[in-house]
Amino acid sequence: MRGFNRLFRILARRHEKTMKKLTLIIMSWLLWANLTLAQGSGSRRSIDRMETSIEGAAAPLARSVDYSAGAAPRRIIVADFDRDGKQDVAAVNPTDNTLSILLGDGTGGFGAPKHMSLKASPFSAAAGDFNRDGKLDLAVIQVAADSVSILLGDGRGDFVTANAVPVGAHPICLAVGDFNRDAKSDLAVANLASDTVSILLGDGKGGFSLNADLPVGSHPACVTVADFNMDGTSDLAVSNGDSYTVSILFGDGSGNFGAPAALTVGHAPRGIEVHDFNRDGNPDLAVSNISGGIAAILLGDGAGGFSAPTHYGPAGLNPWPLTVGDFNRDGKPDLVVSNVGPRTVSILLGDGTGGFGPAAIFAVEIPPLSLTVGDFNCDGKLDLIVSNIGGSFLMGPATLSIFLGDGKGSFGSATSIDMTVKN
Repeated sequence: MRGFNRLFRILARRHEKTMKKLTLIIMSWLLWANLTLAQGSGSRRSIDRMETSIEGAAAPLARSVDYSAGAAPRRIIVADFDRDGKQDVAAVNPTDNTLSILLGDGTGGFGAPKHMSLKASPFSAAAGDFNRDGKLDLAVIQVAADSVSILLGDGRGDFVTANAVPVGAHPICLAVGDFNRDAKSDLAVANLASDTVSILLGDGKGGFSLNADLPVGSHPACVTVADFNMDGTSDLAVSNGDSYTVSILFGDGSGNFGAPAALTVGHAPRGIEVHDFNRDGNPDLAVSNISGGIAAILLGDGAGGFSAPTHYGPAGLNPWPLTVGDFNRDGKPDLVVSNVGPRTVSILLGDGTGGFGPAAIFAVEIPPLSLTVGDFNCDGKLDLIVSNIGGSFLMGPATLSIFLGDGKGSFGSATSIDMTVKN
């Protein structure tokens, strides 16, 4: 890890202009995560059958047709951007500086993708109604510019760039909340290189201003928002990749936060999600990290405290993002985790008490970089969308794969749309 950091610092000094973009992206994907990513062939691939391995050797997920997605879609957002009651998809692509919008048809299919050009390595995004016009907007991290761009939606699936707000060094993740209780959306942005979280307060018209840069742990990887001490104000949880902790910052309701409290969670924590896993009315945390299993669960006490982490799933799978859903429709929250190194996706079914059963591990043929869930065919069963690294390392075409859920914790075949950016 230190050798990589030293190498990139030397290269950046010698070739600052040409190395800046590549350095920032690779830092995100490699350095704090300790990942080893295999190079693909650049060809489109499909998976032929569905088999399940329970915490053993992974078997193929489901037969799917992949969406050619340009250059490495890093973050997927699922929302109804055109207000037709059907779920749509937005994907940010850092290496070709685009945002891709796919409008859903409600049957599991999507229309032709629309691509919007951005400028400075868009890396992550979050949706919200930032100007309060009833239409969803996007906040997009521009990692090479150390800023967040606000894209205002027109309610038909198109966006225009309104403004950009400077944040800390190398922003990597952001979350939406109302930190000063004025009913206007605010943003929290985790900055990998400056070890801070930037708090941006919204004006309700689509504008944001920097309120504070809060120190957290080393190399913050992800941030999420919840009321952990149940006082009616929003708090923050931040996973810190190099200090092996989660920072909890309690909000005061005016947009300010107290000093972070550190929770030890395991080696190189990455993704973080909030949910009430034991159904006691208190928010809990799920964190993906390298050691100790796929996911660590920390149960909240409603006063801002958390239990020691309990780890689930086999170790050594290089888990990155994770998300929550009820995949078998039993009323108990489950987890899905993408494992970048071994090219697998893991499903962990919850028992409703904060525990999880053995991981069902499914193989995919291209490393899954990001994932989220939605009901794309409007059948009341959660589906899964995965972005995959493709082509030569960081530079070739990548894909989006959509797997339709069966409501029993498994996933079937999917349809696809070509997402290639055509010049």
